[in-house]
Amino acid sequence: MEFLMRGKPTAARLFWLSCAYLIPMVLSSSPADASASPTTVLGIWASAPSKTGRAHIEVKEIDGELVGDVVWLEKPIFEAADGVDLAGQPKTDQNNPKASLRDVPIVGLRILRGMKPTGATTWEGGTIYDPENGKTYKSKMTFSNPNRIKMRGFIGISLLGRTTEWTRVERERE
Repeated sequence: MEFLMRGKPTAARLFWLSCAYLIPMVLSSSPADASASPTTVLGIWASAPSKTGRAHIEVKEIDGELVGDVVWLEKPIFEAADGVDLAGQPKTDQNNPKASLRDVPIVGLRILRGMKPTGATTWEGGTIYDPENGKTYKSKMTFSNPNRIKMRGFIGISLLGRTTEWTRVERERE
């Protein structure tokens, strides 16, 4: 290691120095670290309030991946102010880019798909759908404590996105 510190820093020395620090970190993160227990995040979560209110999402495991379905909406019925001719009817996925799916009710809609563990408290590799704008984003979920999840939706790289915090719901609302 001493030979890396002698003399003027060159590209080769910087490369080997960074390898000396990074390789042990990579080797220490064994596959066991990526076996995050999905049971820590299973359950009902309240999404952050938005322009259409709160939603409750049930996170469950299917075939080793986490998925999430909307199970409750704070405002489940279209109102006249929503600007649609559906006042008084259950809210549907009106902003879906596929016209054939615009009649699908929001309650019961799968918005989170394909999340896989990548660390002790993180899941990645999935997508999250936003029914407010009809767009699907790559997603990353971080379990910060037993009652909070940080959900990040992004385009391309994680820097280009938005994080919302979900809070655990003790019991499902009727």
